[in-house]
Amino acid sequence: MILSSLLVIDDDGDCNALIKFILEHDTDWKILTALDGEKGVALAQLQQPDVILLDIVMPNLNGLDVYHLLKSNLTTCSIPIIFVTAMVRIETIIRAQITEDIEVITKPFDIMKLANQLTDVCDRYLATSYQDVRIITKSDQIIEL
Repeated sequence: MILSSLLVIDDDGDCNALIKFILEHDTDWKILTALDGEKGVALAQLQQPDVILLDIVMPNLNGLDVYHLLKSNLTTCSIPIIFVTAMVRIETIIRAQITEDIEVITKPFDIMKLANQLTDVCDRYLATSYQDVRIITKSDQIIEL
């Protein structure tokens, strides 16, 4: 998948600024940032980025709440979401609450490798999203992809 836009939803402004600076310097992606869940949901609906990097622990609307809002909205439900957390053990808790396959990146992460990680995750997401796609032709033939 060729990425062109990323939305970072994280209440840590320094983290957002660092990700934005590095990825805009190293890629041609448009990097959008939001400092809280409400603004992140609104920005995702408006801009429909290729992928969302979502912090889990945020005040007011936490990452799980944001995830459920985005996945229940028709304009944002197909956007891959990658969770980011500094809490190592929270991945198990998240996986227990979300039935879909999820990706989690643990802070601190190697900012210089982030672009490759995001591209890899999106490629895996696309591969699994289209695993069960079927095309029904005019002659009622079913073609498995």
